[in-house]
This record gives sequence, structure tokens and C-alpha cells, in this order.
Amino acid sequence: MDLFKVRPESHWKWFIAIIPVSLFLIFLLPWYVPVKGPVISESYVFGFSNMTSSLGLALILASIFFIRLSYPYLVSRDRELASGLFCEPVQRSRNLRATMLACMCFSVSVVWCWWSYIPGAYYGECTHFITRLDRMVLGQRPFVDFEYGYGPALLGLPFFIYKSTHGALAIDTSYIISMLIHYVLGILAFGYIVRCLKVTETCRILLLIFATLATLNITLGVIYTPLRYAYALWAVFYLHNSIKSLVKWKVWVIASILPFVGLLLSPDTGLVTCVAFAVGLLSCSREGKNGLSACAFGVLVSVLMAIVFFGFDYFKLVLFFGEGTFNLPVLPLPYILSLIFISCWILPRIAVAGWTGHGDSAPFCISLLFALGLYLPESFGRCDPSHVLDNCLGILIIALAAVFSQKFSLVKAAIMSAVLTIFLTTQIFYWNIYDMPVRKEMEMKNVFRTKKILLENADSIVRSRLEKESTYLGIGWEKKVPFLPDIIELLKYDTLATPIGVTEDIDRFLKVSGRYFNEYSVPPMGGFLTKVEFEKRLELLANTKFVLMPKTTFLYLQPFNMSSYEKIMAVHMSGLYVFPVNLHVVNEPLIPESLIIHKLESSHIIVGDFRDYYILQKKSE
Repeated sequence: MDLFKVRPESHWKWFIAIIPVSLFLIFLLPWYVPVKGPVISESYVFGFSNMTSSLGLALILASIFFIRLSYPYLVSRDRELASGLFCEPVQRSRNLRATMLACMCFSVSVVWCWWSYIPGAYYGECTHFITRLDRMVLGQRPFVDFEYGYGPALLGLPFFIYKSTHGALAIDTSYIISMLIHYVLGILAFGYIVRCLKVTETCRILLLIFATLATLNITLGVIYTPLRYAYALWAVFYLHNSIKSLVKWKVWVIASILPFVGLLLSPDTGLVTCVAFAVGLLSCSREGKNGLSACAFGVLVSVLMAIVFFGFDYFKLVLFFGEGTFNLPVLPLPYILSLIFISCWILPRIAVAGWTGHGDSAPFCISLLFALGLYLPESFGRCDPSHVLDNCLGILIIALAAVFSQKFSLVKAAIMSAVLTIFLTTQIFYWNIYDMPVRKEMEMKNVFRTKKILLENADSIVRSRLEKESTYLGIGWEKKVPFLPDIIELLKYDTLATPIGVTEDIDRFLKVSGRYFNEYSVPPMGGFLTKVEFEKRLELLANTKFVLMPKTTFLYLQPFNMSSYEKIMAVHMSGLYVFPVNLHVVNEPLIPESLIIHKLESSHIIVGDFRDYYILQKKSE
């Protein structure tokens, strides 16, 4: 069959034929591929291979690319789309500047007001970072003295603010300020991106508002800010606009620095930027610009600097996002189908424009393809609505811009509906997941307000007692959860290990009193430990004199109940997916609490209790 002589409409037969193949490769086959483990992952428990699903999507995208490449009229359409969609950054209009300012003020106000409202500092995702910042104040280093799963800048910036002000800005205040900086920089990055899209001013404003609303997250985790999700895309636009200047040294500097900054933010953001830069610069050789291709070695400089400063193991953290810890099975739910549809519509078209194009646009399209497409495995790793929207926000923005730049059609209406499906599902997801934590904070705030004098007096008694301790550390926090008098009981122990994590008042009391067991303590929010790493920690824990363990963890000494676990997970995952889910356990889950309590059972005995915790002491030899 001569593909070049068929009717223009015939390509739809190929695309329709791909649909059942896609459903098989993405949603069905991964259930029959063995998964590696044990790891802390729902995908592992239920026997779903996220890597197989991601490779299936990659194969589908490649197939659509080759189909489009086989039809000259489709190639022409794709090149027209790219040439009619991207441009050099236009000047900021008054309306766009006003919109950017309004978006910044809105995001900053919402985040700051919520932070100011909650009574404590340990809330949502910010607990992961603030507990580790506390450990840096105690003199420890991330990746060396404690595990940490994100980029050094996310801890480094607030710690720098804290140190540069000599503690005038408390460590938790420094954290939230750094988070607001991330919001402002992220919205500025999105503002630059929309200025590089050849759409009307109204469309640019709508896209900027969409990006702002999509990345507004009250979990207060600095990892969930617009900067992380805009950075790689912004960097690609900035690089290729610089290439047009043909100043080789400038391109070299950009290629050496921007990927490294991405690696400072997060390993996934950095590696996406590195790959997008490398392939885009190398493809310049097709246009006879070998000097620009040589600038790709600047990317290697960024990677080498990251290895020198952070170690090679830093890059292994990417595995946790794609095929490792905390993954969810990819199910054929409306918002996931919407993402696949949008990706299959826009990414192969960008690929065709890059492969067949000429001039500066071809290398740019190739860079753009990788800057967008490499986030798909991350979305397919943790595929709840929030992660789908955040990780693939670049794909959605470019797809919407393509829709806005073309005449109306049924396909474009479907693209807009798919984007709306993802966005609305995410808003429902936020309500499902964060309704209870928000209510809990509101109730706690009410308690603090109604019993303010009593709590302040109790806290004053405890702090006066603390100051008499020779091990007292004058660590200052802006948000101070009151200490109740019964907590003084913990002073009779030299140190207390908290492998499961404890409440904010206990955690900070142990730190300020010098009772914090640095060699093992895992902050309240868990990390990315594998079973091998757990076993190393457990050997150390078995030789620890005193351990503080929640009483609920002793329930894990009972045999694993599969039917009970399936019922619990059905409720949990239905909330995550915003749709009813009922899956069957294939592999027994790796539960940190279970591993720890089984280890302690043989090495420790209960010598006391404190609130909802037991105090365990190492058995005499």
C-alpha cells in the first residue's frame, strides 16, 4: 500500500486502529509483567508495572509519529502548527503585566494567609521539609546525615535565609518565605512562556491564569510550586531564544548553568532540562551549526557539577518517581484517558515538526518534545489527578495554545474538554484528600484560641524547666505549639529515638532539650527508604537504648490480614483516584511500621507509656 497516494482521510483508519492497542499496552499488559520489590508502593502490592505502562505509551506516541510522518499533508500541517504557534518573546503588555501581578498576589496571599492561620508548623507536605530544616539547624547535612528525596535548593534557600538573618527570621518563617519566592519565580516563568506563544493577548492571559490556578496548592510543600513545573519548559524557551543571537559563549554558559539550577530544584526537573538541552543542541548539527552543537558539552558540565556536589546516588532518586516507591497503578479513568488523548495529539506533531523542519525551529521543537514528554513517566508513576495535572502542565499549556491558535474543530473542542476534565478532577481530588486535614487544623486553631491563657501558662512552665537543662538548645521557631507539663517526663531519658515519627510538640521538645536521637530519627513524614536501607537502619535501631513508638504500631505484630487491607486500600485509593477502586493484593505490602516493630520486639521491652506512645528500652545482655 502506497501511503503517499491514499486519500487524506485515510490516516484516521490508522489512528482508530491504535486505540485498542493503546488500551492493551497501557492498562492491561502491565498487570501481567512481574514487578520488582518489595518497595513502599501500591503498584507493587497490586502487581502493576508502571514502567511497562510508560513504555506502552511511548510506543503509541512513536507509532503516531511515524504515521504522521508517512503522510506529506500531515507533515505540512504539523510544521505549520509549530511555525504558527511559537515566536520570540513579545513585549509585556499592560494587561499581561497586571495579570502577572494579580496572579502573584493571589498565590502569595492564599499561601501566606493559610500559613498564618494554621496553629503549628507541621502541616501537610511542609512537614517533610521543616523537620529536615530543623536537623540542619542541629548541624546535620541532607543526603549525608539524613535521607531526603528532593533538590538541595529546596532546603538550601530557607536555610540560607535563616543563617543570613542570624536567626532573626525563624527557620519555619524562612521556609515559608522561600516557598513564596518559588511561587513568584514560577509565575514569572509561566509569564515568559506565554509570551513565546503566538496567540492573542487574551489567550496569554487565560493561559497564565490557568497555570496559576493549577499550581495553587495549600499542602505548603515547596516541591509543589509553579517553579518546579515551569522550570524545564521555561529553560528550553530561554535557551533557544538565546541560540538565535548566535553568540556561542552565551549559549555555552546557559547550557552549563540552567540544567544545574534545575538539578538544584529537583532531580527530575534537572534531568529533564539536561536531556532537553542536550538533544536540542546536538540537533543543531543538522543545520550545519556545529559550533552550537558543541555547546551540548555544557550540559555535561552541569551533570558533573551535580555529581561532585551531591554524589552519584542523587540521580537514583528519579527512580522513585518513575518505577519505584509510592507508585499507583494506571487505571483507565477519565482524567488519565484525557492526558493520553492530549499527549497523543500534541507531542507527535511537535516531533514531526522538529524532525522535518529547518532553521532554528527544528532544534527548538526537538528540545520542547523532551521537555514535555519526559514528564509522562512521572505522571504514570504517581497518577493521582494532582500529579497528572502538575507534571504535565506544560503539555496542557502547549496543547491549549495550539487550540487557541487554530480555527475551531471537533478535535480542538475535545482537547479543551480533556484539559477541563483533568483540572476539575484535580479540584475534587483536593477536596477529598485535604478536607479532613483542613478541618483538623481549624479545630486545633479553635482550641488554641479558646484555651490560650491555659496553654500559654503550661508552655511557660515547661520552657522554664527546659532552660535549666545543660543540654538545652535555644532553637527558635515562629510557630510554637505549646508544650504541656506532662512532656517533662521525657527529660529523664538521655535520648529517645523516634523511628515512626511523633507529633510536632514531642518532636521539637526532643530537639530543644537535646534528647533527639540524630543517628536514627525519621521525621513525621516518611522518606524514600527501600527494604535494604530499612534493614541497615533497623540494625542501628536494635542497639538504641530508648525508643518512642506509637501504640498503634503494635497492631502490626499480628499476622497480615489481606481482606482487611484490601478494604482499607479500596477506600484510600478511591479517594486518590476520585473514582471507585477495588483491587486485589498480589504482593504483601512493605510497611515500615511492621518492619520496625518486629525488629524492636526481639531487642526491646516496654518500660513505660506516654500519651499514645510506648517507651521501649533495650534488653539487658
